[in-house]
Amino acid sequence: MKCKKLVSLFLSLLLATALAVPACAAFEDVFADGSADGTRDGSLFLSGETVRSSAAVNGVLLAAGRTVGVNGTGAYVMAAGYEVTLGGTAENDAFLAGYSIGVNGTAQRDVFAAGQSITVNGTVGRDLYAAANTVTITGSVGGDVYISAENVVIGDGAKIGGRLHCNASALRSVPDGIADNAELYDEPESGDAGVSITVPDDEPGVGSIVLRKALSFTGVLLLAYVLLWLTPLWETVDRKYYGAPFGRYAKAFGIGFGTFPSDDTGVFHILEHSVLAGSEKYPVSSPFVQLLKSSMASFLNAMTFPDKTVYPFATPNETDFCNLMDVYLNAVFCPLAMVDSAVFEQEGWHRDADGTVSGVVYNEMQGALASPDAQLQNALQRAM
Repeated sequence: MKCKKLVSLFLSLLLATALAVPACAAFEDVFADGSADGTRDGSLFLSGETVRSSAAVNGVLLAAGRTVGVNGTGAYVMAAGYEVTLGGTAENDAFLAGYSIGVNGTAQRDVFAAGQSITVNGTVGRDLYAAANTVTITGSVGGDVYISAENVVIGDGAKIGGRLHCNASALRSVPDGIADNAELYDEPESGDAGVSITVPDDEPGVGSIVLRKALSFTGVLLLAYVLLWLTPLWETVDRKYYGAPFGRYAKAFGIGFGTFPSDDTGVFHILEHSVLAGSEKYPVSSPFVQLLKSSMASFLNAMTFPDKTVYPFATPNETDFCNLMDVYLNAVFCPLAMVDSAVFEQEGWHRDADGTVSGVVYNEMQGALASPDAQLQNALQRAM
């Protein structure tokens, strides 16, 4: 009974969340009508007062709005709204939440649904997990059906390949063949005496199963809502910057030097690290660490190539751009390594008090050349 109360409480929260969609949809400045067709490579997210998709999506189809209709296909279908209808095909699983949910199409694997009313007229390839006030099944489910509801109606033409798991008191109509194989977790009310009850001791109850699946589903639902509220911000950024040159939304700078090695000791790689280990104006041992804490940089790095060494960065903020340029130029032209040999030894290699050979670049290259593939590539480069 404790598990059943927990399930009921949790499902009430789920339903309240689903019922909040119409309130969200009332904000016209948040939602823009969304529709899609054709073929889409990758995932697709749609939101709006009315959302319709007839597209063939080669990824995850995520839709949220007041009225959501999915008539196309998707590798996975995730939909939340007041009225949600899966009329197309989910090539794998379908996750559905709303006030009224209809599965009129096909989900080739599992369906997870939470709402006030859930109707399955189509086909579910494997298992169905449903939490609602009323669940009606007139279609086909290839595996088991797990239901937590006040009313459960199984039509005469319904097909369930596995077993029906639900609370007996909710059954209103169920064919004899399905009833005989049902697993129920409470005593039937009067009028349900013809339903056989079996509760295996070695299997989890339907309450715990629905709760576990509902918890998994909630994570997907929360993700949908987060994306839903981020959509207006993304659309604003997209309208402002789509197709714009890089310099319009970020400033980039880089200084580089031709460094042509005479041997393979890695001296220029060590110098790259040494240059960024403090400078005359910024005498800190790890300026990169400090910059990462305070800078708005979208890119901050230094790289050594076989014939050059470069120090690039990019940032969307003009003040940050000037600060980073000052740090980089002072590091390149006035490094502490020029007056302190310990910097080069620390970044390159040195012997510790116990005789162990160590060093930043030394340790880095040991890791980089640890695999046979990396050693082969290094040998080929040296041969050339």
